[in-house]
Amino acid sequence: MSYRNAPLEMLQVGAVLQCPIRDAEGKLLLGPGVVVTQDFLVALFKRGVRSVAVDVRDWTRLNAFTSHGRVRTALPDRKGAQTNWNAAATRD
Repeated sequence: MSYRNAPLEMLQVGAVLQCPIRDAEGKLLLGPGVVVTQDFLVALFKRGVRSVAVDVRDWTRLNAFTSHGRVRTALPDRKGAQTNWNAAATRD
């Protein structure tokens, strides 16, 4: 498998990746087919994890749904959907 480094913000709550998510040292963080939850993202953030290694195929799918700066205005609720877990992680 080939992996790419993905910022934590790229992971969307509710996403189901086909391959496992690993940290920089290769440690398994989330198994394949498991739903990415807000609690999972908050826990990673609190551990100091800011990026994860994801399989290239999953990275491509995740990247397809992120802003590339080509539109003049964002969808009304898109920003809130991406940062809800981040707000929860920094609340404590």
